[in-house]
Amino acid sequence: VSWNKQGGDHFLSIGTEIWVQDSNLDIAHYSWPAGVSDWNLVFKEVRLEDSGLYECQVISTEKMIWRVQLNVI
Repeated sequence: VSWNKQGGDHFLSIGTEIWVQDSNLDIAHYSWPAGVSDWNLVFKEVRLEDSGLYECQVISTEKMIWRVQLNVI
């Protein structure tokens, strides 16, 4: 599982590891029964420049992408 911000040139996270030097970011990973997991990108303090389209990617036998728009007002 990885997270990136659209328009960025690299991943923000891969698995539970943050791949950018930003102490404001964290990954919340929860495992549920039956092999289900939640992978959330967490902003400790959201900033205006954090606004944008984020993508969560799961690559297994088939690539899956979930997009989330973050609007900071």
